[in-house]
Amino acid sequence: MKSIQSIPRLPYLLMIVAIVSLPFHSLQADSFDKDFADFEEFNTEETVKKEPRKNAVQRFFADASTALDVKFELKAMSYPHEVPTESEEEKEYKDDNSTVIEEILSYETSVERGDHRFTTSGWFTMGSQEDTYHSFTDSTEEKDRRRRNHEINELYWFWDTTYFDATLGKKVFKNGISTSFSPVDRISPWDWNDPLYPRQLGTWLTSVMIPISSLNFTVAYFPLFVPSKYPSLRSRWIPPSNTIIENRRDDTDSFSAETDYEYVYPDPSDQYFTKLELTTNIGMDVYLSHFEGYSPYPVIRTETISPGNNKYYIEHVPVKNTSAGLSFVYEQFEFHAEALAQSNNEKDEDKVEHKDDEYISYICGMMLVFEDVIFTLDYVNETITKEKPENEYESSEELRSRLHGWISSFTYEFTPYLNVRLAMIANTEDGGQVRDCTVNWEMIDRLNLSLKWQTFEGEEDSFLNEQWGHNDRFVLGLQYTFANERDI
Repeated sequence: MKSIQSIPRLPYLLMIVAIVSLPFHSLQADSFDKDFADFEEFNTEETVKKEPRKNAVQRFFADASTALDVKFELKAMSYPHEVPTESEEEKEYKDDNSTVIEEILSYETSVERGDHRFTTSGWFTMGSQEDTYHSFTDSTEEKDRRRRNHEINELYWFWDTTYFDATLGKKVFKNGISTSFSPVDRISPWDWNDPLYPRQLGTWLTSVMIPISSLNFTVAYFPLFVPSKYPSLRSRWIPPSNTIIENRRDDTDSFSAETDYEYVYPDPSDQYFTKLELTTNIGMDVYLSHFEGYSPYPVIRTETISPGNNKYYIEHVPVKNTSAGLSFVYEQFEFHAEALAQSNNEKDEDKVEHKDDEYISYICGMMLVFEDVIFTLDYVNETITKEKPENEYESSEELRSRLHGWISSFTYEFTPYLNVRLAMIANTEDGGQVRDCTVNWEMIDRLNLSLKWQTFEGEEDSFLNEQWGHNDRFVLGLQYTFANERDI
């Protein structure tokens, strides 16, 4: 048996040191925990400062900013022909600029809160046309013929419920079913300062739409009449044969640029609308609508002040409009047809002579859509059912009835970024024609370039050739759509 002295002593020494040192290490650990206890709450990660909670108004405008769509458009138009005039005074009076520049910065945004949606849209615009624009400060003025530099085109509240949809505010109110042009769509006013670039404007309304199975029933009330905007007498689109100037020439020996006409605003201007729409599962839609209010096309009343001195009043007469239309879609083919019958709505039929014609405006047409090609063809006409009697009123026919014939277009898409569109208006009543050739090119993302050539020709005495033949033009257009927060 080995003695204890013969056993290696190093392991025993290490064991003794470990046993003796245990209380010391325990005391050291307690001291460390105590000394560094404050660091337990220390966070070595980077802290993010919390934003203060936004109130309801701030959240509303933040959502409106996120949904904001902004687009900038520039049009440069070059006219190679001078405006025809018959005197030096008339030549100085007319806007004969051969180059016209127009800029538009448009915006649109919506904010949704449950079943409610608030929407506004409009634009800031300016241009070089004379007597066409007025100030930024009159954005609520609805009666002026000129364009506002800031147009609040829409500002309305929409409520979507299970049983009905309600709209209140200023909004573009659409009627009709045709794809290119509709003689029925005449409740919302139009800006006709450039007849080949019309803009539809908003009108003040309250409307309710009630869905009943496949039927939609709409009723609307328009508390204010908002007139369309027509070109200035100085514009190249109002030739010397304009009705007002023609009447003036009949009674005077020479042209006069003095303002001798007055606009008569309807008062009161209550207007009502009802519509019944049927949507089927076979690709056919049908509607029937009725409107009582004021005609968008004014008549002219002549008042003789003295021999050779007349005063002219531009008036919108009360009318009734009944409209009906249908649309049918089958694969790549679409057919549509609709008509509007207008009758006078004088309050006292026995004592008041009719101030305007009664007539039916109608359109029928089709559209073919293929992979790279879109073709449209429409026929438009008007039939007068009852001519107005001979009196001091001049019919609205000159304004409302310039389209009698065919409207066609052919679009070919070379690539998703480049297409060519050929369009033509052929007036079968007098042989006038409008020809339009447009090239559209998406140069880069959100930036589009368009080049257009328009001509007005046809029979020598046709309206489009005789009155607008000097308006052949080349149009360069640029359009840039800004990215919003949803695109980033």
